[in-house]
Amino acid sequence: MGSTRLAVKEPRLAVKEPHLPAPANDQDPALLEMFRRYRRSADPQLREDLVCHYLPLAKKIARRYVRVGVPLDDLSQIGTIGLMNAVGSYDPARGVKFEAYAYHHIAGEIRHYLRDSVEQVRAPRWVRKLYGELTDAVAELRQSLGRTPTLAEIAGRMNLTQDGVLEILRAHNRSRVHSMSDLVERQEIRRDIIAHKRYVSFQLPIEDRIVLLKAVERLADLQRKVVYYLFYQDLTQSEVAKRLGVSQRHVSRVLAAALKRLSAHMRSGEGEARAGSAAEEVSES
Repeated sequence: MGSTRLAVKEPRLAVKEPHLPAPANDQDPALLEMFRRYRRSADPQLREDLVCHYLPLAKKIARRYVRVGVPLDDLSQIGTIGLMNAVGSYDPARGVKFEAYAYHHIAGEIRHYLRDSVEQVRAPRWVRKLYGELTDAVAELRQSLGRTPTLAEIAGRMNLTQDGVLEILRAHNRSRVHSMSDLVERQEIRRDIIAHKRYVSFQLPIEDRIVLLKAVERLADLQRKVVYYLFYQDLTQSEVAKRLGVSQRHVSRVLAAALKRLSAHMRSGEGEARAGSAAEEVSES
């Protein structure tokens, strides 16, 4: 059931840095004092206040990259990560204006994200997850049977139809694209075929997990991280805040925006009857 990998090197995406007008000559003395205090104390609330103050700068820079085709909200979230890094490492004693210093961090984070999004064209997360479950099922059956299992045996172990198993293999192979034009083929994967023959107690049916995983993939980078840490690693909001270097209040806001966006994505998908229940499962976690 293996798939052949083609050694085709993707061309690098040349993301030209847009011109940004020079910042104002004067820097607010009150903001300078906040940076000095943060430098001394590493107070997360000071960092949060500084990040919130400069969010318009991150969005302004992000807006200049929208022509690449990535939504502004996503670019703004990525830019915010660069802004947080800039606030955390800025030393006002060096005499460099923060806007100029932050620009390199914000634009650099966005360029890095844009290059990765093209150069690391990977299978969608739901495809990787289901393919992993399929290979695990094959390995377990081979060990217990002492031979290579049949398609029917694999389907029985995974609680799928045989067509569903074949569709997972097809989705896995289709997702191994070697040029950007091949991305269109991902839309042709028949997710409706990969459905459980019966429900499994206390688990989301496989078709709802596909919808949920695809919706998570469409979140901005920071939102995905928060959802992953909270729901997949079972961290508390305080632990997530420490790991990301932000306040718990900011984590709570990002989570609320992520859940709202997840619900919208899932309800606007393809009218799956159980999409609403999957969204409620996430919201109640």
